[in-house]
Amino acid sequence: MTDVDILDRYQDGGQVSPWARDAIAFAITNKLLEPGDAIQPQSPITMKALRYAIGQIGMAD
Repeated sequence: MTDVDILDRYQDGGQVSPWARDAIAFAITNKLLEPGDAIQPQSPITMKALRYAIGQIGMAD
């Protein structure tokens, strides 16, 4: 599966900046991010999403 395949699952996947496509696809594939229906690539990450991502890699308090 390619980055395009992963990002195309989301209504706003085409809005992910070219430089961030690999990283976002990796984060979704490895369950560091669970964006629901939309990635919201042009919005700042929420504190809740950041805590979840950190928790997924075992670094949360």
